[in-house]
Amino acid sequence: MSAIRVDEQGEIRLDNLTPGDCYQTEIISADEIKLRRVQRPSAPTQMTYAEALQAIEKSPLHFTQNWEALEQETRE
Repeated sequence: MSAIRVDEQGEIRLDNLTPGDCYQTEIISADEIKLRRVQRPSAPTQMTYAEALQAIEKSPLHFTQNWEALEQETRE
């Protein structure tokens, strides 16, 4: 086994790891660190227009004024 040096950015390079893979670190002791490959978290799906409107309707936050009154209040 060869020694690996950490660079100025705090990064190490291992030949058998590929960019983009996700690893979980487990610090066992001051001299031992374990890397475990984990599934890459899936990207959150974007809401459709209909889903966004439904979420707005279900939201407990609602305007208490109409747009004209709100605009007048913010202009003062």
